[in-house]
Amino acid sequence: MQSRRTAATATLSDGQLMLHCLLKIKDRREDRLRRQMAELTRQRVQTEVMQRKCQARRDELMQLLNQILTWSGTLLANALMEQKQTMGGLFHEEHSLALQQRSLLDAQKRLQERLNVLHQELIIVMKKKEKLKELLSNECY
Repeated sequence: MQSRRTAATATLSDGQLMLHCLLKIKDRREDRLRRQMAELTRQRVQTEVMQRKCQARRDELMQLLNQILTWSGTLLANALMEQKQTMGGLFHEEHSLALQQRSLLDAQKRLQERLNVLHQELIIVMKKKEKLKELLSNECY
């Protein structure tokens, strides 16, 4: 003999099924947000490393430029021209590194802003998951 579901148990069962489906959707969303945050964190660390390398190279260049600028003495014309060209190259490289460092700083700022947004979204998803779990546990009793 097979029992028939009453409308109340069918509705309760359908409600629980829907809540379980919503919970799975929220789980997938949480996983996706965590993966995105991990990738953005990796990118942020990578830009920090590149920025430190850039700053170290700029420091080296400034040290070389200071050595050249503080030098005093006499040189032949061709050696003086060579030193002048070296200084020009160092100034140019330092300027391009400064621009690169600025763009890295901007990229790092954008990554941090995006991380903050994802973090807020993750908090919202986790709160919604908690509410769904609470609803499911209340329906079980």
